Amino acid sequence: MANPRTDLHLLIGAAATYLVLAIAATWPLVLDLGGSVSPGTDEPATVPYASAWALWWTADRLPHGLASWWDAPIFHPQAGVFAWSEAMPLLGVLAAPLRWLGAGPIAVLNVVLLGSLTANGLSVFGLGRLLRLSPPAALAGGAVAVLLPVVHAELGVPTLVPIWPIVGVLAAMLWFVHAPSLGRGALLGAAVAAAYLTCSQYGLFTVIATALAGGWLIRRELVQPRVGGALLLGAVVAGLLIAPLALAQRTASAEAGLERSETRALKGSAHAQAWWRTPWTQAIPTPTVRTARDPGVRALFPGTAKLGLALLGVIWGMRREDREVEVAFVATFALVALMLSLGPRLAPVYALFRDLVPGYAQVRSLWRFGVLAHVGVAVLTAFGVHALIEAAERRGRPAQWGAATLVVLAVVELWPGPVRTIEAPSPDGRRQTLIWAVAQGKPLAFLPLRTDATAAGYEESAAWMVLQPEHGRPTVNGYSSYFPPDLKELFDDLADGPSRAGVVALGKRGICRVVVRSSWRDRAAAEAESAGALRWVAGWPEEGYDAYEVTAGGGCR
Repeated sequence: MANPRTDLHLLIGAAATYLVLAIAATWPLVLDLGGSVSPGTDEPATVPYASAWALWWTADRLPHGLASWWDAPIFHPQAGVFAWSEAMPLLGVLAAPLRWLGAGPIAVLNVVLLGSLTANGLSVFGLGRLLRLSPPAALAGGAVAVLLPVVHAELGVPTLVPIWPIVGVLAAMLWFVHAPSLGRGALLGAAVAAAYLTCSQYGLFTVIATALAGGWLIRRELVQPRVGGALLLGAVVAGLLIAPLALAQRTASAEAGLERSETRALKGSAHAQAWWRTPWTQAIPTPTVRTARDPGVRALFPGTAKLGLALLGVIWGMRREDREVEVAFVATFALVALMLSLGPRLAPVYALFRDLVPGYAQVRSLWRFGVLAHVGVAVLTAFGVHALIEAAERRGRPAQWGAATLVVLAVVELWPGPVRTIEAPSPDGRRQTLIWAVAQGKPLAFLPLRTDATAAGYEESAAWMVLQPEHGRPTVNGYSSYFPPDLKELFDDLADGPSRAGVVALGKRGICRVVVRSSWRDRAAAEAESAGALRWVAGWPEEGYDAYEVTAGGGCR
C-alpha cells in the first residue's frame, strides 16, 4: 500500500525540481518579474502585453460576477470583443488572487508562466504515478515536460505554455476506463472543460485527438448502460462549463463572418520539414535533423534522446499485457496529433473536420496540434525511462550510470536558447500622462493605434493595454486574434500619423481625447491640426506624449 507521507514528499520534491528547472530555463526573467516580459522567439512583446491585460481583465470582473466580461474596454465602442481572442478564463481565475494582493499585470503574467511550466511537469509526474511508473521515471517525464522545446519556443504566447490541462484529460480518461463511475465521468468532463477554458484551441484539439485514439481503451465490459451514463454525465459537465465561452465565440465569429480560408489554414499548418527542425542546436547531432536558422521558424523536432526513450517505452509497453493499452493509447494520441498538425496538407481529413467539427474553420494555427504530439512524447519518455531503469538494474552499476546519463541528456538536450527579455511599460514612466487620462473620465485613443498590420505594429497599443488598470478608461486601441471589421479603415487612416480622416473617424466613435506619442505626432499632426480636427491641450515632454481634443467628427460636440 502506498504511503501517503512518502507520496507527499515525492510531490513536494517534484514541484521544487520543476520550479527550479522553469526558473533556470527562463533566466533572467525571474530577476524582474514585475518589469520585463519574454517574447519567446517572437520579436515584439505585443502578445505578452495583451495576455497580461487579459489576465487583469478577468481579475477585475470576478468581484462583479463577471458582469460585462465580454465587453472588454478595448476597440471602443465595439461590444463583445473579449470573445475574439483567447480569453484564458481559467488562468485568469487562478491568477486573480495575485492581482487582488497588489501584483501588477506583468508580475501576474510572469508568475503564471513559471507556474504553468511547473504544473506541466507535475501533470506528467502525476500521470506517470497513476500509470504505476517508478518515481524516477515519473520525475524524468515531468522534467521533459517542463522543458519541451515547442513550449519554450512559444514562451511569448502565454496561452500555449500550459500543457497540464491536456495531460489532465489523458489522465482523467485513463482513470475513467480503469473503473468507470459517475464521479470519474464528471471528472473527465471537468478536465475537458479545463483544457478548453485554458486555451480553446488546445481544448478542441485534445478532444479530437483523444477521441481518435480512444479506440484502444474500449473493452467489452465498458459497453453497458452505466458506463454510457457516466460518459453522458461527463459530457453534460463539460458542456455546462464550456458553453458560455464557446457560444460567445461562435456568436462573435458568425456575426463578423470570422472564418479562416483554406489558404490561411495552410499557412498556419506544419510542413513535414518542420518535424525535422529544432529551434535550438541539440546536444546529439542527428543526420537529417537541422537547426532552424531563425528561432521563429516553425521547428517541431522534440529531440533525439527523447524520441529514443519514447520508442523504447512503446516497445516495452506493447510487449507487456498490463501496459499495452495505455502505451498504445498515448502513442496513437501523439501520432494523430502529428498528422493533424499538417492541416490542409492532409486534405481529406482536414476537409472532414472543417465541415463537421464546430470551431475548426476558425483555427488558423493547426500546427499547434504538434504540441499534443510533444505531450505524448513526454509521457512515452517516462515509460522509456521506466524500462531503461529496469534493464539497468539487472546489469549493474555501469549500466545504471549510463542510463542516468541518457535520461539527463533527454531532459536537457534542447535547452532553450538565451531568453530575451523586454522592459515592460511602467506607470512611473508615464505618470503625468496617466494622471491626465484618469481626469478625463471618457474613452480615449492612444496614438499610434498601429504602425503596420503585423504584431509588431500593434506593440504600442498593447503596451497601453497593460496600463489600462492605471487609468481605467475604455480605449479604441486593442489587440486580439480577430479585429472588428469596421476598425480596419480607421487603423489604416491613422497608420502614418493623425490624418484628418482618421481623427474625424475617432470623433464619430465618441473619442474626444487622444494621447499622441510626440515623436510620431510630429510627422503628420500638422495636417490634422491645420484642418481643424485636433486642438492641443497638454504635453509632457519628459514622458514624450501630447494630449489633444478632437474637434471634428461630430461625436464630441
